[in-house]
Amino acid sequence: MKYTMMFTEGRIGSLKIPNRLVMAPVDTNFADYEGKVSEKMLAYYSMRAGGGVGMIIVENSQVEGPRGKNTIRQLCVSDDRFIPGLKRLAFSIHKHQIPAILQLHHAGRQTTREITGGLQPVAPSPVPCKTLREKPRALTIEEIEEIEDRFAKAAVRAQKAGFDGVEIHGAHGFLIGQFMSPYTNRRTDIYGGDFEGRMRFPLRIVEKVRAAVGDDYPILFRFSADEFVKGGLTLEESKKIARRLEEAGVDALDVSAGIYETLFTILEPMTYQEGWRVYLARGIKEVVSIPVITVGNIRYPNTVEQILARGDADFVAMGRALIADPEWPNKAKEGREDEIRYCISCNEGCLGNRLTDYIGCSINPEVGRENRLGKRKKPVTPRHVTVIGAGPAGITAALQADKMGHTVVLYERKPFIGGQLKLFASMPTKHRINDLLRYFENQLAKSRVEVRLGREFDPNLPDTPLDVVVIATGSVPALPILPGIHDERILTPVDCLDGSCPKGDEDVLVVGGGVTGCEMALFLKSLGNRVILIEKQERLAGDLEEISRIDLLRRIAKEKVQVFLRISLREVSEEGAILADDEGKKFLVKPTKIVLAMGNHSQAILRRRLKGRANRLFVVGDAKEPRTIYYAIHDAYKAVLSIT
Repeated sequence: MKYTMMFTEGRIGSLKIPNRLVMAPVDTNFADYEGKVSEKMLAYYSMRAGGGVGMIIVENSQVEGPRGKNTIRQLCVSDDRFIPGLKRLAFSIHKHQIPAILQLHHAGRQTTREITGGLQPVAPSPVPCKTLREKPRALTIEEIEEIEDRFAKAAVRAQKAGFDGVEIHGAHGFLIGQFMSPYTNRRTDIYGGDFEGRMRFPLRIVEKVRAAVGDDYPILFRFSADEFVKGGLTLEESKKIARRLEEAGVDALDVSAGIYETLFTILEPMTYQEGWRVYLARGIKEVVSIPVITVGNIRYPNTVEQILARGDADFVAMGRALIADPEWPNKAKEGREDEIRYCISCNEGCLGNRLTDYIGCSINPEVGRENRLGKRKKPVTPRHVTVIGAGPAGITAALQADKMGHTVVLYERKPFIGGQLKLFASMPTKHRINDLLRYFENQLAKSRVEVRLGREFDPNLPDTPLDVVVIATGSVPALPILPGIHDERILTPVDCLDGSCPKGDEDVLVVGGGVTGCEMALFLKSLGNRVILIEKQERLAGDLEEISRIDLLRRIAKEKVQVFLRISLREVSEEGAILADDEGKKFLVKPTKIVLAMGNHSQAILRRRLKGRANRLFVVGDAKEPRTIYYAIHDAYKAVLSIT
C-alpha cells in the first residue's frame, strides 16, 4: 500500500478510527423543513461511509430551531422527537464499521429572517454580518446560559441516538465563534471584554457538555484559527484558545478558517493553492497534545500523505472532495488514483443556492440521488446510442449510457476530448479542470464506448444508426451585429486560447464583463498586455457563484485591470473601437486587439437535420442552452436516464 500514513489507525479520546481520513461536516439541506433526517440524507451519508473514509462528522445540527439555523432544511437536534431519525442516520454510517460524530451548531448572526421564519438573529453584540446584512439582537445573560444548556441537551440526544461523539461548532463566524472573536464580541459584561470574557461562552458549553455526556464520550471542537478580517481572530490568539480548550477537556481540535465575510477562505475557489491553510493546523498542533484535524482545499492523496508524514496534523478532513467522489479513500488505498473524480473547486453545486436549496455537485450528478441508484434497472433491450460532441455533456452522456448497458459511439470532430473546457483549462487559474479531463479520459478508456476522434458525424452515411442520438455539440461565441464586427483585430476567447492570443505589450479591449470576460482580462494582463475591460451592466461577473465572484473581483483589483461599467461597444472603425455609455455619449479607444466575450449561442443546425429521423433525440449541455458545467453534466445525465 502506497499511503501508509493515511491508512494507519488513529484515536480521538477512547475512540478508535480505522484511518486518518475524516469526512468534514458540510450542510446538505437534505433534512426536511422541520430538520428531520430524510431518506435522501441517509443514502448520501451511507454512500460516503462505504467509500473508505475513517470517520464522518455529520453536518451542523441546530441546537435551537428555528432561531439558530443557517439553512432552510438544516438538520435539527433541539428536541427529543429528532432522536429516532438521528438513530437511523448514525446506523447508516455504523453499518460500514466507522464512527460517526454529530456537529452541534448555532448560527448566531449569520442567518436571515427568511431562514428563521421571521425571527431576528441573535449574537453577542448587535454587529451585523456584512455579507447577510441582518442586524442581530444582543443576547441577554439569561439567554446565553439557556443556549449553553441547549448544547448540553443536544449532546445527550446525539449520545442517545448512537453517535460516537459530538463536535462543537465554533468556526466560520457562527455564534460560538462570534463570542470568541473581538471582531464580533463588543460586550462589556462577563461574556465579553478581554480574552477570558470572550472564552467564557465556549468554555462553559464544553463544561456543560462534558458533565452531561460523561468523561469517556469524545468532544471535538471546530474553530477558525484565522478569521482573515481586520480585528478578528489570528493564529497567535487561536493558539491560546486551543490550550484553553484542551485544559477544558476537549478531545480533538478541528482547525478551519474564515467567517462569512471571508467565505473564500472557507470554500476556496480554483485559484487557491492545494492545502494552503495546513499551516494553521500545524501552528495549533505545536501548542497542544490532543489530536488536531486539518481541512481545506485538499484534493490529492499525495498531499494527505505529506501532511501526515510531516506531522502537520493527526487527521485530514475533506468535504467537497468526498462530495465529488465518495470512493476517494478506497480508490487511493487500492492504487486507483487515476479513477478519482477530483473536485475542481467550482463551488457551483456544493455552494450555489445551498442556503435555500439542496447540495449538489457540478461533476457528480448522483449527489442527492443516492437513494435512487440501487432502484434503477437496466433497460430490457439495450439501445444504440450515438453521442455527438465530446465536451463534458457528451462524455457524461456516453459514460452513463455505457453504464446502463447500451451500445455507445461518441463522435468528436476535434482530435481531443473536452471541447472548450480543454482550452479554458490551459489558463493558470483554471488548472483544476485538467483533473476532470484526465478523469474523463481514464473513464472512457475503461469503458466500452467507441470514441471516434477527429470524425465529423454524418447522418447520411448508410451505416450510421439513428436509434438514440444525443446532440452535445456545445456552443460558439456570440458576435453582435455591429459595424466593423469582422475586423481582423477582433478575437473571441476561444481564439485567444487556441493560438491567437496577444502575447504581451499590446493594448487589448475586452468587451463583456461576465465570468469569461473577467477571466480573459486577467489572463491577458498576466501575459504583459495593457487591458481595458468594459461591461454594459452595473455588475461584473454576475453569472458567477458568489464566493468565486468575490475572489475574481479581488484579483481584478489587485492586477489593476482598468474596468468601465455601463459601457458598450458600438462600432469598430479604422481609428479604433467606438464605445458609448448608457446615456449614448460616445468616445474612442485605440486597442490593437478586441476580445469579444459577449456570451455564446447554441449550435442548432444538427438538431434541425436530425429532427424526425432519429427514434429518440436529445439535446444536452450548451447545445441546448449555454450555461455552466453543472448544467451541461446534469442535463446529459438526466437525459440518458430516460432512455428506455
